[in-house]
Amino acid sequence: MARAESSRWHAIHVRARFERVVALRLQDKVEESYLPLRRVVGPHHNSIHVPLFPGYVFCKCPSSVLPSLFMVPGVLSAIVGESIGGIPEREIISLRRIVTAAVHSQSRPFKAEDEYAGNLIVWEALPITGN
Repeated sequence: MARAESSRWHAIHVRARFERVVALRLQDKVEESYLPLRRVVGPHHNSIHVPLFPGYVFCKCPSSVLPSLFMVPGVLSAIVGESIGGIPEREIISLRRIVTAAVHSQSRPFKAEDEYAGNLIVWEALPITGN
């Protein structure tokens, strides 16, 4: 009897401004989808929620399901981490804690000429720690 493949978290690169649509459509195809949002206050003091990572949605599924996700409108590619092992569960849990705590954050677009391009960046002092 074949052993069932375990589900892991993966980052899905999506078309600009399609994050919510893709997250909604993924709900039928994967075990769980997650779109971390941050609150932004506009010039008229109204607030909206925008993706914390523009262009990305996280999903929990076996790696074998990833190719079928390309049929979802707006999906561009799958970012496979840790040699197809996916994103560790603890990273998603930490991300959820940060989002839930409403820690101030802002998006910054990646540019190839950035001084940190290609380097591993480690945040050592996060405001939230624990088990």
